[in-house]
Amino acid sequence: MPQWDFLHFLRENGKRFASLKVLMMLIATDLIWSGANVAGVKANTPDGPVDIRADLTIGCDGRHSMVRERADLAVEEIGAPIDVLWFRAASRPMRNESVFARIDTGKMMVTFDRGDYWQLRLCHRQGTIRGGQGGRARRLRDNIVGMAPILKSGMAM
Repeated sequence: MPQWDFLHFLRENGKRFASLKVLMMLIATDLIWSGANVAGVKANTPDGPVDIRADLTIGCDGRHSMVRERADLAVEEIGAPIDVLWFRAASRPMRNESVFARIDTGKMMVTFDRGDYWQLRLCHRQGTIRGGQGGRARRLRDNIVGMAPILKSGMAM
């Protein structure tokens, strides 16, 4: 389940629990401590900074987690030999595939049909994904479309 769908699921299903409050559009900036225990999180919102106190604080802020850093939790390196990009591509009507995987030398792409868009997971040998500047983004797009031509109309750059 994509993160945005999971957050929507939590928000909608959590409505039956009076004590659950789901806050969106926040950026965690620090932890709140009570002695040696985490007691909440400081965050920036569109309306300014807030302190959120909680009995349970869960850090879901990604690979370069501020929450993990401030809690002094070590990252366990597992030696994964791949880099993974997750992204979306627009869907087009009258397609005939719903889930597929493509494998090519040194790379693999898995695509999930989410209805109005494709969710893609592109795996490459570690350190070989390039893109984002100059013509590299175009080469990455061409690489993806070369593996799955059905995605061409949804890969705007």
